[in-house]
Formats: sequence, structure tokens, C-alpha cells
Amino acid sequence: MSAHPFAPGAVTRHTSAQRRALAVWLKRVAMLMGSAVFIGFVAGLIFGAMQA
Repeated sequence: MSAHPFAPGAVTRHTSAQRRALAVWLKRVAMLMGSAVFIGFVAGLIFGAMQA
């Protein structure tokens, strides 16, 4: 498989296993990003309460 999706010879059709693996990976990334936002929000609340 090529490094770039538009490179010659790039995969245009994926197997169902590859699609499932991508869905799992995307869910994990979404959970990681969501938890980072939540932690930042809580830290902001704590820091703001300490400043007041």
C-alpha cells in the first residue's frame, strides 16, 4: 500500500475487517480527544476556583 491515499496503487476498496479496524481506531481516538477536553475543562475550573 502506498504512503499517500492519492498515490498510484493506493487502496480504493477495503475489506470489512479493515473497515471495522478503522472504526475501532476512530472510536479510540475520539475517546482520547474527549477525555483530554474533559480533563482540560476540569483543570480550568479548578485553576479558576483557586484564583478567585
